[in-house]
Amino acid sequence: MAVKVIGLDTAKNVFQVHGADASGRAVLRKRLRRAQIPDFFANLPKCVVGIEATQGAHYWSRVIGSFGHEVRLIAPQFVKPYLTGQKNDARDAAAICEAISRPEMRFVPQKSIAQQDLQALHRIRSRLIGSRTQLGNQIRGLLAEYGIILPLHLSEVRKRMPELFSEGSPSSRYTTPCPLIELVISRGQSDPFYRRLEFLTHPLNHRAPRGVQTIRVVICSNRVLRA
Repeated sequence: MAVKVIGLDTAKNVFQVHGADASGRAVLRKRLRRAQIPDFFANLPKCVVGIEATQGAHYWSRVIGSFGHEVRLIAPQFVKPYLTGQKNDARDAAAICEAISRPEMRFVPQKSIAQQDLQALHRIRSRLIGSRTQLGNQIRGLLAEYGIILPLHLSEVRKRMPELFSEGSPSSRYTTPCPLIELVISRGQSDPFYRRLEFLTHPLNHRAPRGVQTIRVVICSNRVLRA
């Protein structure tokens, strides 16, 4: 009989397909390599395809949807109750197929490329903010061991850095941090996180960038963290 519903268990290289007919009886079980997925669904009659909303799910939903199939993304916690027996790829695909067949099941909205770009920028920016905060806390903690107490706000830390290490600073008469600590603190003064955050905030205030621009932001932000 014709396949009406498919559960697709995605992975990095090997995918598991479980297909059921209109009555819910399993009529298709197949393992596919990643490169075989487009050709398989291109030659398959239109049906409902279920995918767990995990890594790469939105990409595959766009690819499979381009062949006319109805793609439903489902949260993993909604699939687990339908898993029978020991967990493996085949049973995961069968559980996805069963879960998306429920009439009252809730699904995850599919994201466009522009929406994914915007989400990526927010996540990269959040990571940089956390790294900036960690650096500020480390600077305050290191200086506190030398009797130098700085305010909590990051802007105050940036403001106090030049005067603390100037030759005429009152604190330099009593104690001077070792050169290694000065090197750590100088990285906080070099302002890479602020420049990168400003670069990321600009497109967020205007419009979502293209995918290539988002990839460039990821690469550039990693270079800043390694600098």
